[in-house]
Amino acid sequence: MLGRKDADETGTDEDGRQIPCARLSWVFNVGQADGYQSEKARTTYDNQVFPIAQADALIAASLATHQGEQACYRPSTDEIVLLLQHLFTGTSTSSATEA
Repeated sequence: MLGRKDADETGTDEDGRQIPCARLSWVFNVGQADGYQSEKARTTYDNQVFPIAQADALIAASLATHQGEQACYRPSTDEIVLLLQHLFTGTSTSSATEA
């Protein structure tokens, strides 16, 4: 659950502007919800997007790799890591991490 709360008791800075503060709280563990059935894990055969040849060529030229479940740049090894291709959920966002 994402909630908004003022950063201090007065809720304003020295110029009188409100200072918002976002706080993330875990409400419950999904495993504790009676009757909930989790989604079937997606496999490499469940690709929900159609590859674009030019994009694939750009990724290949960048030497980025598809591994793991989180996209990032690793400065320690100077590498770009992308989500496994079957984890991309669609093309309505500019990247899989925004979905």
